Amino acid sequence: MRLHVLQPIRKGRPLPIATMREAFARAYADHCASKPFPISQRFPVLTMPGTNAKLAKGSVPTYGLSLAPADASGYELCAWRSAECTAACLGIRAGRSRMTSVQRARIRKTKRMVQQPYAFMRSMLMELESARRAHGDRFALRLNVLSDLDWQSLAPFLLSYGRFHYDYTKSTAKALRSIGSQYPLTLSHSGYNWPDCEQVLQRGGNVAVVFDGTIPTTFKGYKVINGDRTDNRWRDPRGVIVGLVAKGNPEPSAFIVTQ
Repeated sequence: MRLHVLQPIRKGRPLPIATMREAFARAYADHCASKPFPISQRFPVLTMPGTNAKLAKGSVPTYGLSLAPADASGYELCAWRSAECTAACLGIRAGRSRMTSVQRARIRKTKRMVQQPYAFMRSMLMELESARRAHGDRFALRLNVLSDLDWQSLAPFLLSYGRFHYDYTKSTAKALRSIGSQYPLTLSHSGYNWPDCEQVLQRGGNVAVVFDGTIPTTFKGYKVINGDRTDNRWRDPRGVIVGLVAKGNPEPSAFIVTQ
């Protein structure tokens, strides 16, 4: 299968994937063995239900992992990003003239994930256990609210928490692999990757397209659903375009479709 290749922008330092994966696995093993984890080493990791406007649109409590997008932390968390989607990203553009407290918190969290991966995962697992006690398995988990990491490789055990899992990605290969799985990934249209988008759509996956203004009912012959009404991506019909309205008055670009 031939994929259209969008040249990635890699400005940030690469993540120490092997080190993180090993530390995450060790944290999970110690968590399952009920090995003590001092309160002094814990820190908040997940975005709680109701505290994020987008996640709050779900029909079940939704927990999210909101890391610093792109290379905002100095580390690259969106390897497949384009210049246009980077420019339009609310996680970067908000407060451009001065960094907001939310942005600073995301950067601290991202650096802790990279530099203290064991403590990061132990803290996250404790929060997920609290979610499980509160909701059973009836909650959703979105691991890439602003990032695009391969969590199925980094920490596959996280998918045992919650009944619903979903994310967006710029990686065509990840989106194709996820079709029909318990962790469906909606491929993001970049303005340059339509051949890849069609491959995903034709195989029953979904594609997110950002529109400047009203969301149409069809786009390039495919049905469009309104993705702003709910964040329940796991309930979307298969083989459709998830239409989103551009937020925050971004500059015109190929990433945003003008009707």
